[in-house]
Amino acid sequence: MRRSITAVVLLMTATALTAQVTDDPMDSLNSSEMMSEIMPLADQSLLLDVASYNGGLVAVGHRGHIVTSADMNSWTQQAVPTRSTLTSVYAIDDHIWAAGHDAVIVHSADGGASWENQYTDPSLNQPLLDIFFSDQQNGFAIGAYGYVLTTSDGGMNWEDAPLEIVEDSAAEVDELGEDEVSDDDNLVDGDEDDESANYDFGDYEDEYNDFHLNAMAQMSDGTLYIAGETGNGLISTDQGQTWEKISLPYGGSMFGVLVIGDNSLITFGLRGNVFRSDDAGRTWEKLDTGVNDTMIGGISNPDGSIILVGNNGRVLISDQAITQFRSVVIDAAGDISGVIRKAVNQYLLIGENGVIHHG
Repeated sequence: MRRSITAVVLLMTATALTAQVTDDPMDSLNSSEMMSEIMPLADQSLLLDVASYNGGLVAVGHRGHIVTSADMNSWTQQAVPTRSTLTSVYAIDDHIWAAGHDAVIVHSADGGASWENQYTDPSLNQPLLDIFFSDQQNGFAIGAYGYVLTTSDGGMNWEDAPLEIVEDSAAEVDELGEDEVSDDDNLVDGDEDDESANYDFGDYEDEYNDFHLNAMAQMSDGTLYIAGETGNGLISTDQGQTWEKISLPYGGSMFGVLVIGDNSLITFGLRGNVFRSDDAGRTWEKLDTGVNDTMIGGISNPDGSIILVGNNGRVLISDQAITQFRSVVIDAAGDISGVIRKAVNQYLLIGENGVIHHG
């Protein structure tokens, strides 16, 4: 056993998972140009993101694995034209896009039954960490070292879109006291010896275009928000043409962001840190989660509450006002990277050990 490239890049994929995998003789080849290998236990292997689409669920993960389900119970692995690890998935009706390592983007127009490769550039060594579409034509793929791709034709063509920062705005925040970030807060659990984890990203000549972009969301008025590393966030009011930098009251990475109502945001990440903004990201307050586990994925519920998931099987369930959290540990899940609501108090979790049902 060895720590694979997957475990190293998980630092940049906003998962913070510490899974180890066996050596793969195909790792030395261009995995972005190969068909995924059909495995009988794909739904029990490392999965990194999950989304609902018209009629079912789709989850993506290690070595190009994509599994779909029409009933939330049985899963079918799909043939996909890549063996690159897929970190993110987004769906609108029957159109599904997944992105990941080697800057690969694959697309399905039929609810996951068939897939095409829309984009890849393994020479960049910049994994894509999230993919987002505002409609079936207009989308973004974001990733490591400020990497941004955009499309206006459903992914038929993807173009580099370097960040254009128009203003640097510091958020107004409460004093964090003992929770102020330390040097260790910029490390993912288990990656203290990884050179990429210890690199001082502030040394880059253009800091805005070199921190990792981990997650994107859109508010009801069209404002876009990106959560990034080292306490950095970005907002755009012109569909990504220009961006304004927003600094969180914490210097650690945020791995996810949720839109709550019309103008509120919840962002979450390292060491159980969760922050709320009720003014489209201009100012932030820290929410008390009572845990130190890194939070990686989350969803909002119809009643206004949220569910956050993360390392060590940690699940946080908020009240409707999102002021208090109930903590649950699902040991069988291992590190959790995504969650989907099945019914009241019933959830489907995905992560280190594949698909896990809770409740």
